[in-house]
Amino acid sequence: MLRTIWPWRCNDSWSSHPPFALTRFLSRTDLEAELWVLTRGPQARAMFVRPALPDRMFRTVSRAIRANRRIQPENDWITRILEAHYIRGLGPGDVAHVFYRGGCSMRMLRALKARGTAIVLELSNSMGHTVTRILEDAYRRAGWPVEHDVSPQDLQADLDLQLRQVEATDFILSPSPAVTDSLLELGAPRTKILSTSYGWDPERFTRGHTRALPEISGVTVLFVGTVCERKGAHLLLGAWSRAGIDGRLVLLGYIAPRVATHCAHLLNRPDVICVPFNPDPAPFFRSADIVALPTLEEGSALVIYEAMGVGLPLVTSPMGAGTVVRHEKEGLVVDPHSEEDLIAALRRMAYDADVRRALGEAGRARAQEYTWEKVAARRYELITSALARGAVVHS
Repeated sequence: MLRTIWPWRCNDSWSSHPPFALTRFLSRTDLEAELWVLTRGPQARAMFVRPALPDRMFRTVSRAIRANRRIQPENDWITRILEAHYIRGLGPGDVAHVFYRGGCSMRMLRALKARGTAIVLELSNSMGHTVTRILEDAYRRAGWPVEHDVSPQDLQADLDLQLRQVEATDFILSPSPAVTDSLLELGAPRTKILSTSYGWDPERFTRGHTRALPEISGVTVLFVGTVCERKGAHLLLGAWSRAGIDGRLVLLGYIAPRVATHCAHLLNRPDVICVPFNPDPAPFFRSADIVALPTLEEGSALVIYEAMGVGLPLVTSPMGAGTVVRHEKEGLVVDPHSEEDLIAALRRMAYDADVRRALGEAGRARAQEYTWEKVAARRYELITSALARGAVVHS
């Protein structure tokens, strides 16, 4: 059996959507997959979801997580509760699928290795050294102070923990070439890396027909995700301010402090609309003409799959495109640091309805190969084939 551990609350939304959706379909195979989580919300009350704590403890746990968010997993009592619950639930021959999101402890990995459990680690983003390098480069280009939310010592401790986790696991699921390159750069054996993708759920976009925003005469460009420098939000805001497009830029997501501070004048423009995170983005997609994500660092952004699925053309970066979006076929893929290229792509999309239509229709067709059901089927073959080859010998 495949036992997936997700170290947070799951409500089949935002970052908990991929593990929920994958487990939903893998639970129907002979892997009999289950998803082990800290707590679960009303949208995740499925038979395959195993919460460690009652739902009513969500608020208490959330406060504790916020208060201790920089604590290493080894010393985090919340992590200990979930991991102990998870380890007790594993039986002989089960496969541990560890969804890395904020860390897992070496204590748990050592316990799994001692039992002879095969461990598959899922990386949602690039390794820490890659993220740090990309962000520092972004700060310098923007003329912002090069600073991080944590100390250099904590950054190094996080990377050291990641390296030990990678070494301790048998296989690593990588959702994009960028994540694979990040692993290889640090010496991870290529034979450990299983290249995969994420996907989208058509049902999430067929449940209604409402639009989140009123229609306007111009175009609506939609950005979905945390409005932060990592996702290139500051670059999009700068390009939009100079593009002079008749329309509006809609930012759907939490605005990170640095962007709020350094881009306040751009965020306060009348043609920029900021909307807090909404677990149901479908009405916003229905209000949009174009989706823009000039991201600098990703694992594999869900918004890319979802935009294609609903037939929206994309303006994105090579990091955002991955192997999914092809330049001039499903979208326009540009260097996010080239403001002129980003402006040109936005203008072309805005003023050429035929291009929008052609790219959108091509994206809709390509997205049919990336539904969660089909992605899970490929995952099944990938994981079972890797296990059949034999797990790395535990030392």
